This record gives sequence, C-alpha cells and structure tokens, in this order.
Amino acid sequence: MAGDQVPGNFDERIAWLEEDDAKSREWRARRLEDLLEIVPVSSGGFHLFNGGDETMTCFHEVRRCYLDGSYMAVVLLALLYVERELAGLLYAAGWNPARNARLGSLLDEAHDREVLSESDLQAFRELAKTRNSYAHFRPPGTPTSLMARSVERRDPPNEVIAQDARRALEAMWRLVQRSGGPFLSGG
Repeated sequence: MAGDQVPGNFDERIAWLEEDDAKSREWRARRLEDLLEIVPVSSGGFHLFNGGDETMTCFHEVRRCYLDGSYMAVVLLALLYVERELAGLLYAAGWNPARNARLGSLLDEAHDREVLSESDLQAFRELAKTRNSYAHFRPPGTPTSLMARSVERRDPPNEVIAQDARRALEAMWRLVQRSGGPFLSGG
C-alpha cells in the first residue's frame, strides 16, 4: 500500500500498520536496548503501590513513548509519574497536603523526609524546568527554549529532546528503585 494512501477497510489498515511498523522496527529495537539499560524491568515485573493505577499506567506509557521515539512525551510523562508517585507516597505517610500539592512542594517534602537525595531533588527540579519549557510557550531566545539549548549544545533539536528523555527516564527509574525501601513499603 502506498504510504500516502488512506487505508479504507480493516484489512487495509492492518496492512498499513504492518508496513509502517516494519519501517521503524530497527530504530525501535535500538531504543529498546537503551530502554532496557535505563529501566531494566525483569520479566517478573515489580509493584508500585503509592501512586495508584494512574501511576502504573503512566509508567507503562512512558516506556512505550520512549520505544516509539516520542521523546517530549517521555519528559512530560516521567515527571507526571514522579509527581503522582511522590504524592501517593507522602499521603500514605500521613502528609495530607499531598492530595493536591504541586510538584515543587512534593519534591521539597520528599527531600525533607529523606526520600529524595539532594542529587535526586536537583535532577527533578532540572527536569521540571525542561518539562515546563516544553509544556509552556517560550520565545526562541529564552535560555530554556529548545532552540537556545540546541544552539548552546551544538546538537540538533531532536538530539536535545532525546537526551532530555534519557535523563527523565534515568531520574524516574531512581524513584522506582526506591519503592523497595522501608519508607515506601507503607504505601
């Protein structure tokens, strides 16, 4: 089926998806290698209790987005995961403001309770700035804009976004790994 043709019936849609999938399979396999290096989820899986079903769904979706190369979505979803997981964790620990706290407050409280290290706190704050530059308009010359960061790093914009996604996954995974700690077991 020609790439510019709109698939009509169900069989044509299946054929179109198979053709499209075949074109991206090699790149997705390479991203899968990266993903398994960053987020090594075993076949046995793991449990996340604190943030609820939405948090677990977010975790799965962020991994799918990375595989698909939807890097900006990875940054947005990774921070969504962090926000929900910290809110659930802190709420379970008795901090009632977690019910509707903003990310900055959740990060500060989690750091104060020694759930997050200083380096984790800084990593999440930097990712929040990156997320905000994607989620909210920034004039091209603004230092946090994609264009300015691309020029500063001397990397094409898609490479900057890919690097942001990798940092977001790495930071998110550090929080996931803390889920086995004694503080988190109360969730």
